[in-house]
Amino acid sequence: ILFFMFKNKIKFARPKTSKTQNLFKNPKDINNIRFFILSNLRFMSEPEIKRQLINSGWSKEQIDYVFKTIER
Repeated sequence: ILFFMFKNKIKFARPKTSKTQNLFKNPKDINNIRFFILSNLRFMSEPEIKRQLINSGWSKEQIDYVFKTIER
């Protein structure tokens, strides 16, 4: 995954703490969603990724927030 991130020059925007604290109980949750998104971007469309995350129990607001922090 690190190779993928460097190869494709994906950078992360810094999450804003106040918004982050309101959306996520645990800061590791952001990284879990981000990891899932980055792992699947090459194989799945954005709507498919969002659908799977929603089916796994993440809220639309949480998913949209993490997508916005990923610069492509």
